[in-house]
Amino acid sequence: LDVAKTPRYNQTIKIHQMSIDEEIKMLRNEVSHARTEATKLEEEAQARADEAAAMAMGNASESQRKLILKIMTKLIQGAIRLAWTQWDEQTFGAKRQKIIMTKILKRLLKGQLSKGFTQWKLIATKWDLVQKIALKDRLVKELDMLERKAKEFEQEAESRQEAAMQAALSRCSGEQKELLVKILSKMT
Repeated sequence: LDVAKTPRYNQTIKIHQMSIDEEIKMLRNEVSHARTEATKLEEEAQARADEAAAMAMGNASESQRKLILKIMTKLIQGAIRLAWTQWDEQTFGAKRQKIIMTKILKRLLKGQLSKGFTQWKLIATKWDLVQKIALKDRLVKELDMLERKAKEFEQEAESRQEAAMQAALSRCSGEQKELLVKILSKMT
């Protein structure tokens, strides 16, 4: 099998050797040829379908013709109804959606206003409670500060007392120190 003689190989080589304009021209010709072939095939298929329908209608009895007429009428009415609903949706759908969205936004806005009013009413009617809570918070802070100051004062007093005791002990004689130690040991 000689690869150089196969149609696929020749087409591939020819396409790669062409300029872009020649390639576009060739592809456009192929597309137009394919379109004409497709049109011919569609026309032949339609002609066969029309012929088959004519034969079917020619061989059909009166009741079958009425049934076909009834079915076709319903199909056409369904298509008309579908087209009408589509037209209505395209024409008036945006307006309806805008109205619905406006209603939704108004409800949300009224809900937010109501929520704000309820909060304001709660605060306004229970203002004494709000003031008491603020006073409580302030008093708790002051109490914490006073407790801290008391601890600091206590530590300072203990350190002063120890310093005074050290000063007193440093002035005492040896006998006085022994006597103080005995007294303190009996106290504890």
